[in-house]
Amino acid sequence: MWLDLVAIGMLILGGYALIAGKFTLTKTRVVRGTAARLLGVIALLPLPITFGVSFAIGFYYASRGQAFRADEWRLTLSLIAGGLVLGCLAAVYLIGWPLAESPDADRRGDRRRGDRGRADDRYEDDRDDDDDRDWRDERRRPRREREPEEMVAAQPPPLPVPPARAPVVPPVPAAPANLRFRCSRCSTVIQISSAFAGQKVRCPQCQAILIAPPAPPPPVAAPALAQHITERPPAERVAAPPAPPRLDRDADDRHDPDERDGRDRDDRAGGERRRRGAALSVRQPSSIPAGVIVTLVIVGVVAAGAIVGVILWKFTGLAPAPVPMPGPIANPGGNPGGNRGANPGGIPEVKPGGVRGGNNARVIGKNENEPGVLPPFGLPPLPDPLDIKPAPIQAETSVKMPAPIGSVRVGGGGRFLVLHFPQIRQIGIFDVNEAKVTRYISPAEPDIRFAAGMTKLVVFSPQMRDIRRFNLLDGARDLDAVLILPPGKIESFCMGHASHGPLLVSVAGHGAKLYDIERFREIPLPEAKEPRHTHRLDGGNYWAGATGRVFGHTGNYGMPNGVNTVVFTDGGPQKFGQHKGTWFVMPGPDDRHVYAGGYGVVSDRVTPVTNVPFSMGEGEGFASHLYLPAHHGPYYLHAQTIEDVGGRGLGQPVGTVSVFVLGDKEPIATYRNTAVCRYGWEGLRGLGIEHSLHLIPRAKLLIIVPGSRDELRLYPADLEAALDNSGRDFLVFTSTPPAGFQRGQAFTYQAKVHARKKPVTFRLDSAPKGMTVDAKGLIRWTPPANFAAARVDVILAARDAGGQEGFHNLALTAR
Repeated sequence: MWLDLVAIGMLILGGYALIAGKFTLTKTRVVRGTAARLLGVIALLPLPITFGVSFAIGFYYASRGQAFRADEWRLTLSLIAGGLVLGCLAAVYLIGWPLAESPDADRRGDRRRGDRGRADDRYEDDRDDDDDRDWRDERRRPRREREPEEMVAAQPPPLPVPPARAPVVPPVPAAPANLRFRCSRCSTVIQISSAFAGQKVRCPQCQAILIAPPAPPPPVAAPALAQHITERPPAERVAAPPAPPRLDRDADDRHDPDERDGRDRDDRAGGERRRRGAALSVRQPSSIPAGVIVTLVIVGVVAAGAIVGVILWKFTGLAPAPVPMPGPIANPGGNPGGNRGANPGGIPEVKPGGVRGGNNARVIGKNENEPGVLPPFGLPPLPDPLDIKPAPIQAETSVKMPAPIGSVRVGGGGRFLVLHFPQIRQIGIFDVNEAKVTRYISPAEPDIRFAAGMTKLVVFSPQMRDIRRFNLLDGARDLDAVLILPPGKIESFCMGHASHGPLLVSVAGHGAKLYDIERFREIPLPEAKEPRHTHRLDGGNYWAGATGRVFGHTGNYGMPNGVNTVVFTDGGPQKFGQHKGTWFVMPGPDDRHVYAGGYGVVSDRVTPVTNVPFSMGEGEGFASHLYLPAHHGPYYLHAQTIEDVGGRGLGQPVGTVSVFVLGDKEPIATYRNTAVCRYGWEGLRGLGIEHSLHLIPRAKLLIIVPGSRDELRLYPADLEAALDNSGRDFLVFTSTPPAGFQRGQAFTYQAKVHARKKPVTFRLDSAPKGMTVDAKGLIRWTPPANFAAARVDVILAARDAGGQEGFHNLALTAR
């Protein structure tokens, strides 16, 4: 914070110095003029140089086809900016201190110059009046008297001297005149003694001070005109250098008094400017050219910033670099046999049932795998779905909570809502089969991160860095471990609610990583096939899809933060995105549709789709386009949280929730006056609007967390009956397939379809050899004991009597 204040202060002082030519170092040291503007340029250098360094780093990564991750460079750029600010500040003082002077002396000089200027102005006014009077008298004289008796060269008058300051010489006895010249102002012929040649004399007619011409040889005795002579003091009696003769000019001005008077005034004004300029120029001593100083300072500062950046990049590890993976590490002590607990840098060995003897001790020791060998990339297989029954409610119901809800996550494929109550340090498991909180889990502290899968709940303590795993079905704690994470703020902690991992953890400044939930080791990502691409996951906010194969992602560095997805396949992650601003990116349960705040429904590649009412169209980014997926099935909802503006929403009042089915652009059910929060979501700050609405079709239930967060509002949602009452043709698969098969054992699955026009016929468009389906949708298959494939993808198609078709995808993993 202080560094930003110093940089802003230098920016203001530098701009002021460039404009006003004044740079204040301290209360007693001030620099003015060119030197001040030079210091202003130096003070403005940190910002453009820092911007240039950032641009160079970003260009470097862009040239390699990689994204510039500003959050990972934040500390490095801050140190570089700090070095530049302090270096420029030191340069300002080192250069400016010898050139500075006291502001009091500066003010006294201004005051002296001001007094002298005012006196000169008064003298100029008096001379102007005398000039006018003499000109009138001269015009009244006869022409023949105004003709010169003799043209004698006279030196030009010196700078005006106030009469009060001019030394007065007492009159001397008259002497014969042997030196004659003409006054340059009134053209009066003056006769003086040659003894006063080259000295100041006063014209007897106009009282102007003149410099007598040098005496011609041979010397002549001094005349008796002492009453018209003004001598210099003895210390100042130095002969003035002769000036060019003014015969021609005086001769012309003699006939044109106006021109003569104007030129005299110009001469006086020019002399005054030269005198003041000389006085000012003396006050700015500088022996080094400003351009040389600026060049040296810029080169030095840039070199220092580059050196600091290289040092930080190469030696301190602050630059982007892969964080050491918490994988198998050889015994650093050189003990071939290993030693439990003797390897402080080792990797935790996590065993099922890690709570030994009931003492809740963490199991930490050496890794059993071969040292230095990383496991290949692979995602854990999907678990079979849990049984979800219709909730025992017939009308809108409110379920009170023991404390305000801090955060909500989904588990069990939609069967469980995991509710965190930070005020009482409890986690409640809400089971939709019973429509109530069935059990509580006590975490170690109120500040936790947690995520839920199909049957497991993992709870992480950021302070203690330990992680605990619980069984959602009975609440038992079955594993304790230490999760090795790089230091920094945890931005995301999530996994698919119908999966068994992976667990995705995003740490500020280090990006996101995947971990298995069996041993909580990092799942290494495969190397990119193309050198210009990377499989590294960026930091920011993530939302897991139900299966854990698709993650929604957006940055946390301002708008537009991006609507992005990460799709995991056997070859590794694939990234897709659009440069748009949003507040959530929630993947659907089918892994093909993604629901982004403000953009409706898009594909997993973040492109528009045609089977929904809104998908990245006109008015995108508007808060009224708030769509969220159901926890399973082809359903999704729209929540109206603001007044409909310009037709961007569905034209419904605030609090309306509409339920849709994919392929139909009209809602099949509408809930009015619900407890959904208005736009802004102040009551849900920290919870997220995407975690406040839960549509669970198999439980025939819609759950809303209101703004008070002290209850759950339950609404009946029989979507099959809503389809029957909609009056439209439909064909929807309502069953959830198993996730795996066992080699050598029979596999069966009964597909269920809800359609208006019956009968419905089934066929297998893609299936392994030996798999069959009957007329009622029953799939049978007995895989051989030596079946080689580890995964089987099946496409089941259904067709009703009206010709409408639907497809059901099965991803079966060998166990």
